[in-house]
Amino acid sequence: FSLMDIEIIIEKNKKDFKVLKNNSVILKGSKPKRFTSETNFFFNNSSFKIKKKSFWSSTINIFKGSGLRGEFVYNWKTGYTIITYENNKEVNKYVLASERPKGWYKSDTIYTLKDKDDKRVLSIYFKYIKWKENITAELIEDVYENYEFLIYAMYLMRLTQQSDSSGATAIVMTG
Repeated sequence: FSLMDIEIIIEKNKKDFKVLKNNSVILKGSKPKRFTSETNFFFNNSSFKIKKKSFWSSTINIFKGSGLRGEFVYNWKTGYTIITYENNKEVNKYVLASERPKGWYKSDTIYTLKDKDDKRVLSIYFKYIKWKENITAELIEDVYENYEFLIYAMYLMRLTQQSDSSGATAIVMTG
């Protein structure tokens, strides 16, 4: 399917978001407080929570219901990696890469999520149109799990943007 099928709408001072496919809401989420690293979303009859492990840790946990679904682990060389678990065993790893296409505006960026075999899972296209964020996405396969990973990639996109804008090269402190 085409790129414009999936649109990400961010509302209320970047606290609430929804993912639309062909103008129907697929997934909704929010940050409970403005200055928190926590994000909650509900999708496919499951609730998810993304939350820093601790104030001092750069690791961020992903919960599905009350169980640990995975985590974002930071490495200063490679950036963030998403590690997913099933039954407390590592199942897969994903890395988010960003690129600025030639001829695009400075803020325009493509974020690509790749699996451990370096295969593209999804891409997020970020740009400003009339001073407003315009975010669209392209999933390689239209499967439930990829919508879940779209939210993880969005979370990492924000961390990358914060890191880039602050000029930080070490750990990103969100909040």
